[in-house]
Amino acid sequence: MKSSLVKLPVIFLAVGLIFSYSEMWGADWKLYTSTPNGEFFYDSKSIYYNAEGNFVRVLPKVVYSEKMKKDLKEKQGKAYENVTHNSFTYEFDCKDKKYRLLEINIWSGENLLLGPIPIVKGGPIDSGWQSFAKFSPLDFLYEAVCK
Repeated sequence: MKSSLVKLPVIFLAVGLIFSYSEMWGADWKLYTSTPNGEFFYDSKSIYYNAEGNFVRVLPKVVYSEKMKKDLKEKQGKAYENVTHNSFTYEFDCKDKKYRLLEINIWSGENLLLGPIPIVKGGPIDSGWQSFAKFSPLDFLYEAVCK
């Protein structure tokens, strides 16, 4: 009985550390816009600014609307029938107001279907540095993170 009482505080401490660790490292998704295609979020805990503050790396995601899920399935085939959202890694040049895509992940709920797909210069998807389209989801994200 005495050994059980001694172990009890250790168990509570371990459980507390596990919960605080998951909370500390968990994502904090902030809605920044929505369109007929879905809702757009960014992880406010994973934003990285360089020392000068003119470049920022951000992790947004789009949670697809039912219409967009149907369109994806029709255009991309059966492999996309359970897609719920995509997540990305972008780098923004806040000074010159440009962006480039670094990575894509395709999700079905909590399960990663495809990714990470790195975006490399000269690869099949090479975004390079691009300007923001006015009033696009990325333009709204720029306004949220380039302060």
